Amino acid sequence: MTIATPFQKRWQAAGYTEQTPIQTAVYQPLKADEDVVGLAPTGSGKTLAFGLPLLEKMVPGDGLQLLILAPSQELAIQTRDVLTPYAKDIGITVQGVIGSANVKRQLDRLKEKPEVIVATAGRLLELIQSRKLKLDGLQTLVVDEADEMLRDPGFDQVREIAAAAPAEAQLAFFSATPSPYFKELHKWFGKTPDIIDVRAIDRTRGEVRHLFLQTDRAHQVDWLRTLAHTDGFKALVFFNQNSSLERVAGILRHQAVRFAVLSREGRQTVRQKALTDFRRGRITLLLVTDMAGRGLDIPKLPAVVNFEPPKRGEVYIHRAGRTGRMGEAGLVVTLGMIMIAATSASWYRSIIFIAAICQRASLWTRRQLKKCPRRRHQRRLKSLHRQSPSSSQLNQKWHKNRLFVRVASIRNIACEISGIKASTRITHNAASDV
Repeated sequence: MTIATPFQKRWQAAGYTEQTPIQTAVYQPLKADEDVVGLAPTGSGKTLAFGLPLLEKMVPGDGLQLLILAPSQELAIQTRDVLTPYAKDIGITVQGVIGSANVKRQLDRLKEKPEVIVATAGRLLELIQSRKLKLDGLQTLVVDEADEMLRDPGFDQVREIAAAAPAEAQLAFFSATPSPYFKELHKWFGKTPDIIDVRAIDRTRGEVRHLFLQTDRAHQVDWLRTLAHTDGFKALVFFNQNSSLERVAGILRHQAVRFAVLSREGRQTVRQKALTDFRRGRITLLLVTDMAGRGLDIPKLPAVVNFEPPKRGEVYIHRAGRTGRMGEAGLVVTLGMIMIAATSASWYRSIIFIAAICQRASLWTRRQLKKCPRRRHQRRLKSLHRQSPSSSQLNQKWHKNRLFVRVASIRNIACEISGIKASTRITHNAASDV
């Protein structure tokens, strides 16, 4: 074990007995000031993977030395809270700088010259541009959830922040999914980090079941309410758009469902209360968008619900990564109807994507598939994971037919939740990505 002596007591008190693959792989490179890109599954301990070796190098009282960028306010606060106890053990101060917090209070705390800042890019740029914060002595810049941060508009913000730091500053990017920019970092940042990918050898994920609950749009909220009233059910509910989230929240307010909303437009105190209530079990459903839900760690979360199927494969991976963390069992339920007909190309791709994800996980069985108009369509569906037909190919073969697939029922989901509750572990053998 490579955990530094000042951290070992706290590490062991948390019940950790060994490092995860990503924690082992990046420890020495980060200590040696090497630029890295760390790729590891969700829930594999990436926060402590970059946090502990970088804290180890720091000098108390020497001003800002470590800057960590996060895509959402919730993740920034979560990262700050994880690192603060370890930082205190060596006399280091960690401060959060996020968009919805009081600027004056943040400036007052910055006068204390914290050694570590965890920030969202927008507020940090405001302080840099107004010359309230200088990065002259920065040693390391960490970009967490880098695949999302390097998408517009975050890409330009990250570049501007990196340009304000010393040219010799160490760069570290961490993510659960790859980004095309990872191979072009030399063009945009002037450096070529080593890519450390442990996804193939990481076994920290628990068993996660992926189920599709067939329903039309008119009854999606009814099914969500039924799920919320299922014994032991508790879930993050993901939406593609904030408008859809607000519409569903307005309906649920009149249906005796204990829920809260994590919206980018909400005040920070309201958002933090919603997250706290959810973690403590006071509410059953937490409605979120992809940005607000990025990187959240909810201990022993039994389920994730896709109220709207994601439009990109990596989004599904990050959503599903909120459950089944560090060996715990989990459940991902997608609401909707799989219907193959002559519609838009994007709808075709989303159908293929959902089918392929479930099929790769070996979660669809012959009994779970509803009888199709033609038997060859069943065979075609079961082979989707081996090929990725284009929308034009689908249009040629399926434009006269519709294919409906019933993957699960409420009864199936209730049984899955009961199984998850029965198999929940009390202790962890590895560090959690909190």
